[in-house]
Amino acid sequence: MTIPGLRTFEVPCGPSYDVIYGLAAGPERTIYLSVSNEFTPGVCACVWAFDAQSEQFRVVIDFEKETGYRPESGMMPHSKVHLALQSTSDGRVFAATHFTAPAPGQKDFDPIEAYRSRYEGTYLVEYNPQQERTINYGCLIPYEGCRISALDQVHEFVFLLSYPKNHLFRFHYPSRALTDLGRLGQENCFGLEVDDHGNLFATDDLGRFLKLSWKTDQLEELDSYVPIKPGRRRQGNYVRRMTKGRDGFLYGFGNKGARLFRFCAKTGTVLDHGVIFGTEARTNYEYPSLPPAKGLAQADPETLYVAFGGDGIYADELQVPSLVRYNLSSASSEELGRFIDEKGVPAWIPQCALFSEPERAIYFGMQQVVGNLRLWKVELVPKRQLVPVEQRRTFLQQHQEKVLATPFGSSVEGLRRLAFVSEGYVSILPLGWTGEGLVIPPGESAVSDLLFAGGILYGVTQGRKSHVFRYAPYAHNRFLENYDVHVCDLGEVSSQPVSQARMLYRARTDELLVALSSAGGIRLFLYERSLEQRSYRPHYHSIPHWPPFNASSNPFREFCVLPSQAANLKDLVYDSLHDCVYSTNQDGHLTRLRLDTGRVESVSPKFSLISGSCIALEDNRVLALSSEGSFFRGCGPCFEYGGAH
Repeated sequence: MTIPGLRTFEVPCGPSYDVIYGLAAGPERTIYLSVSNEFTPGVCACVWAFDAQSEQFRVVIDFEKETGYRPESGMMPHSKVHLALQSTSDGRVFAATHFTAPAPGQKDFDPIEAYRSRYEGTYLVEYNPQQERTINYGCLIPYEGCRISALDQVHEFVFLLSYPKNHLFRFHYPSRALTDLGRLGQENCFGLEVDDHGNLFATDDLGRFLKLSWKTDQLEELDSYVPIKPGRRRQGNYVRRMTKGRDGFLYGFGNKGARLFRFCAKTGTVLDHGVIFGTEARTNYEYPSLPPAKGLAQADPETLYVAFGGDGIYADELQVPSLVRYNLSSASSEELGRFIDEKGVPAWIPQCALFSEPERAIYFGMQQVVGNLRLWKVELVPKRQLVPVEQRRTFLQQHQEKVLATPFGSSVEGLRRLAFVSEGYVSILPLGWTGEGLVIPPGESAVSDLLFAGGILYGVTQGRKSHVFRYAPYAHNRFLENYDVHVCDLGEVSSQPVSQARMLYRARTDELLVALSSAGGIRLFLYERSLEQRSYRPHYHSIPHWPPFNASSNPFREFCVLPSQAANLKDLVYDSLHDCVYSTNQDGHLTRLRLDTGRVESVSPKFSLISGSCIALEDNRVLALSSEGSFFRGCGPCFEYGGAH
């Protein structure tokens, strides 16, 4: 199965390039990618920029030009920018060179021969998009390549890990001062990350975590290891891939065990999430079937996306890589599909991943041997387009009854701002279709109702279960990470199948009424909005825990269950004067619920209602249409026949 939302973009780099080893975020919606080659003799790597708006590529760093490499020299080319592509918050990007492609005339790669003078060494080049120029810092590590780098933007350091000697270098790019910090082990680890305080973390050959302290400027061995199955030897279980999550933790996988871990930089502790994809060996004398994890990104505080497969270090039978979504809260994983492009051509080996916040998408760098090199993109939220004002006005006029909308805010060119649901995504309509990032949770089929109360937009979903969410459209400070500036899931109302879900606002008690229809009748829940003031706490430096309520503090209180003849809910209305709720079902049955007493009454008009007819309130009177085209109206306990309509 192909991954939903998957798109690919062919890089116009020619057939000599076969892998993208690095991805980094540029200014606005720009993605930097290191276009490299693993095998072609005499071909140097380049750094390209991909404009997600125009979907166009351009070269920003050409290492053949920057290094003055000449194929006739007999030297190995700067064929790769491995995991050594880092960018700053203002869009500058640093790229360090590596090698594996042989020199012209050679067939095989020889790292020892490269160190003996067949490779010039690691070059570091910066590209500045504001000035549209490159800064060449020269050859920093003679005769060696750089397999991975890290960036400390606060203190303006680039860290480089050399190959094959595995020395850690620190480069201060304003002063161009280079410091050799020593050898980390026999083999390179593939995890090098800097925390918010400037401390660097890596691992040695045994998977022990190492810390380069900013305060002491010393390498320290921590009492924490990359997880592995008990009884297996730690040798060679260094980090295979590691990324700094949006919640501040470091997430990664080991080289031998392929177990997901979470490392806390503050405490130096490791949480083992275990094997989330594949099968662990039954005994320590057998090979496990664990496809390697070589591309991972965190989209939100609860969700990791991991690309598995390609070049298994054990009994990996997964020739076409898969994308797996892992929920950190529930410790559950779900395979979303395989990396197969629009023409049916599969990817080979995932190498890196990058989450793009402006697009709500994840980019993947792949190694490919079939077809031209491509940039892979998985859209988590479908792209929305701006629609001209006249077209929007026509759309609303033609589909007014189909758009679940609540007006709020000021007039915008004569058209009020609307909150509506389209293709399962909640959007705010000011000047065009703009998604606010709420995706229907797994199990729900649609957002079925929206309500605007007290300056807050509420919505309810239906399907195999039902959730309620909130959104504050008047919140302006998007940098303040609290519940008022995000679409917030308030929690699960019902885990049972729901055919229809509706909401009402009970102003006298400041409560929401949530009605869920199922085969057994209509269940009515009450939600106190005052709980929000007591439960929400602003988080200034991190995204808050979602949802704010849990199973032990569920804010939805079941009020009553309407009888089975009221099932198949069609419409619902609240009479604020008499504190009653009226409901109609698909069979034309009308039911009244008195909220003050909890009493349920069946209303039988002179003529039966049209199947699925709607009801409304005008001056606290209930209006409904009969099967013969007549309407009736009622006030409190009394109803009267209104004549032909």
